[in-house]
Amino acid sequence: MRPLLISFLFLLDAVRVSGKHGEALLGGENSPALVEQDFLENWNGKTVGSLVELIRTTMPSDGPGRLSRQQCTDIAAYLLSANNFPAGDNELAADPGAQNDILFQAKK
Repeated sequence: MRPLLISFLFLLDAVRVSGKHGEALLGGENSPALVEQDFLENWNGKTVGSLVELIRTTMPSDGPGRLSRQQCTDIAAYLLSANNFPAGDNELAADPGAQNDILFQAKK
């Protein structure tokens, strides 16, 4: 496996298994759902950049700020996939400017 994939799988495992957001990412006692309607409503009208920044400044809960921007971007990409957003032709860029151009919009 590529080092990036191994790193991503480790981060994904940390998000799910930590129990903070639940095995199915549906939320925990003190953590919000990361999939389905609650997540989509919470992020409607916000940018992917703001999601990456939230991840960067709040994860992991026992030491926020330890994840690199690329790692936070990888987690955001996983959350987009888990919420059935279509994949693009390219990998999600770690550039904040590009991320701030991507807007969450609820289906009508």
